[in-house]
Amino acid sequence: MCNLRRLLWANDFPHSDSTWPWSQELLAKHTANLTEEEKNWILHDNVAELYNLVSRGVVINHAARSSALIPTPTGWWCWC
Repeated sequence: MCNLRRLLWANDFPHSDSTWPWSQELLAKHTANLTEEEKNWILHDNVAELYNLVSRGVVINHAARSSALIPTPTGWWCWC
């Protein structure tokens, strides 16, 4: 059994063995049997929690916050 709260998805772009440009099709196929919540965990929530990121002003990991909210180039925000 695997702990879905500890899985992260990545495509290894821009390396030649990455799933890009077929990432979306592979994600649809590989996550077809998962619930929406499980997909959210694996595709973004787990990594946001791991790196203390927030999206659209919503704090993912309240316990890890400190004093500064810093924007990142990807559009996420990081508590530093």
